[in-house]
Amino acid sequence: VLSPDEDRTYRMLYDGVKDELRAPDLMIYLRCSVRTLRRRIRARGRAMEKQLPPKYLRALHDLYEAWFENYTLSETVVFETDRLDPVTDIVDCHQVMEVIERYL
Repeated sequence: VLSPDEDRTYRMLYDGVKDELRAPDLMIYLRCSVRTLRRRIRARGRAMEKQLPPKYLRALHDLYEAWFENYTLSETVVFETDRLDPVTDIVDCHQVMEVIERYL
């Protein structure tokens, strides 16, 4: 979560480039619970990620949910990934690709 100064800086940078950037053809959201996120962080074993407090992860999760709910720049697709793992499971990967291919 950004401090007020960081947020202001981010918004100034964003406002400076947003008109030059094209929206994606499709916005893909890989949604999962904070519990699943924490399990995946532990499995990856990255020291920096392990230090992230649960409260921070919850706040970040909630911000992503709110942002995506209000996203209107392009078509969207949501994959519920608590029980879907397209990164390590080939069957899940094919399922995800089949859905994405419908938008191509």
